[in-house]
Amino acid sequence: MTRNGFAGCVNISQAASVFGNGEYLQQPVYVGDVAQAIVSALLTDATIGKTYNISGANALSYNTV
Repeated sequence: MTRNGFAGCVNISQAASVFGNGEYLQQPVYVGDVAQAIVSALLTDATIGKTYNISGANALSYNTV
């Protein structure tokens, strides 16, 4: 799936479930970026005992996708 996977799926299927009014914010992130961050954390001793918030750069609502 591409970095714009959710929007791509909606465009292909022409339908998506939207909960509420569609203004709920989310910060989608590409699975490849999450995998790379996890591998990097596992290989770096400085990350032991740390917590990281992994999210996309921009907050989007379903209405803006």
